[in-house]
Amino acid sequence: MRKQFIINVSIGLLVLEVQDRILEFLVAICESIISGALPAESAKSVDQKEQPKPAIPSDKADSYLSTLELARERPYLPPRMDVGRLRSIAESYLNGWKNHAWEMRENPAYFQRVYLDWADHAYEQVVDVYEKSQMTEAAWNRAALFACYEITAQYFTWNLITQLLRKVERFYNDSECA
Repeated sequence: MRKQFIINVSIGLLVLEVQDRILEFLVAICESIISGALPAESAKSVDQKEQPKPAIPSDKADSYLSTLELARERPYLPPRMDVGRLRSIAESYLNGWKNHAWEMRENPAYFQRVYLDWADHAYEQVVDVYEKSQMTEAAWNRAALFACYEITAQYFTWNLITQLLRKVERFYNDSECA
């Protein structure tokens, strides 16, 4: 025996009204797309006139420039690039990863917390239909590998960024002195 899907008449009318509005919207969108694809003469109606573009306000009589004119002439540039601040931010990240590596080495409880955090996010932790996880020895080894790999990768990345910013800072300071 098949069950039939029955809709109340008032709900059916509401559904039809919503569908009608959606259809009107889609037709209007399609017409606007098609009118943009047609040649300019056929797309414009007789009563529709092309309006001129508004003139950009400019007041050359005043000795002071307006902010609009200043923005049009040149974009904002800081007077000096603060490479030292960028370098100090990169060094703080580098020091954070150094401290993280040192804590992993010296503090077994910290190592365990990081290790278990990586293990908790392993895809083998997803339980099966019998509500058992599939954590194998290989999965535990992979969690330890990822925990150590993250430290190494982040440390070397921030070390490289710091070295490059030191070079940029030296170059920037030398070019200012010249």
